[in-house]
Amino acid sequence: MNISDAKILLVDDSALARRMTKKILDAFGAKTYLEASDGIEAVRLYKEEHPDLVLLDIVMPEKDGLAAGDEISAFDPDANIIYVSSAGTQSNLEHVLGNGSRGFIQKPFTSDDLKLLLKYEFDDVE
Repeated sequence: MNISDAKILLVDDSALARRMTKKILDAFGAKTYLEASDGIEAVRLYKEEHPDLVLLDIVMPEKDGLAAGDEISAFDPDANIIYVSSAGTQSNLEHVLGNGSRGFIQKPFTSDDLKLLLKYEFDDVE
């Protein structure tokens, strides 16, 4: 699949973080985004829209990214989730890697950091 054809769900309680992530993804050719500011909204959007990729912040109000990711993975075991957080504790890493996620990236991240994870998922990210 090409990233230009992908539907990407950005989940972060910070509008600035979502905007910055979109800017990086735009440079890779991404065009279609869904946005959520908490885990409850993320799960709802995932179930309704079935995005090809989820970039999921861990620390959020209402429902954190770990709980939202678990719920999304239970709904769709093939969900393509990359967790994003500035709180990269060992327990968080063990949790996300144990639930079949596609990866973890620590904030703040660069375009090159994200490219390392995306180039294995999308044919047109080089």
